[in-house]
Formats: sequence, C-alpha cells, structure tokens
Amino acid sequence: MNTAQRFKIQRMREDGESYTKIARVTGVLANTIKSFCRRNNFQVLKVKDDKSQNLCKNCGKELTLYKKTKPKKFCCKTCKNRWWNQNRKCLAKSENTLICRNCNKKFTDYQNNKRIYCSHQCYINFRYKSP
Repeated sequence: MNTAQRFKIQRMREDGESYTKIARVTGVLANTIKSFCRRNNFQVLKVKDDKSQNLCKNCGKELTLYKKTKPKKFCCKTCKNRWWNQNRKCLAKSENTLICRNCNKKFTDYQNNKRIYCSHQCYINFRYKSP
C-alpha cells in the first residue's frame, strides 16, 4: 500500500465509506484496509446527515454523529439533565394521583400506577411498625 492509497483510504473512511467500497476503489484487500484503519484509529465514521438533526436539544451545539450507533440528542449529561428537568411534566405520559397506604396522603406518580407508598420512609414505617 503506497502513500497515495493510505491518504485515499483515510479520506474515504472519514467520509463514511465501507471497507468493501474502499477496497473496490483502491484495489487493496478489505481486511488489509480494516487492519490499517484500526491501527491508525480511522474506524470512526461520521454520518452525512441534515444539519438541523445534528444539534443539541438543550443548547443548540452541533453534535458529531457516528454510523451504526444511535443518534445523539444532547452534547453532554448536563444538557440532557437540564432539558429533562425543564420538560418533565409535558413529556409525562400520564400523571397518576395515588393515596399512600401508610400516611393517607395524596401523591402523584408519572410512570407507575401500582405504587402504594409516597416514599421509602412510609414503606419502612408501615412494614416495621410495632403492632
């Protein structure tokens, strides 16, 4: 493999081309290309996608998307947590109003309508209270 082929392999890999397509174009075996890319850390494939899809939902920062992985929605955990905390109520599928078995207080749960206690402390008090 000469220098021109190496450069072409690197450029095609960064553009998201497969090992077999690169092998057809350069005339080098696909397994040789695969080994070369792994040794030189060229295995990361950027996805060619619409720019509006590549933005963080919270801050609008551009995201790097990779082929064969689930698309990212947030740039970091901080942005993810902030966005979910701001949008929790509007994203809840159903808000359940329940009554605690221990303290008889009303509480709301967004996911589980089978909850019995409003808190872990109420559960402990109910389970281990003296007769």
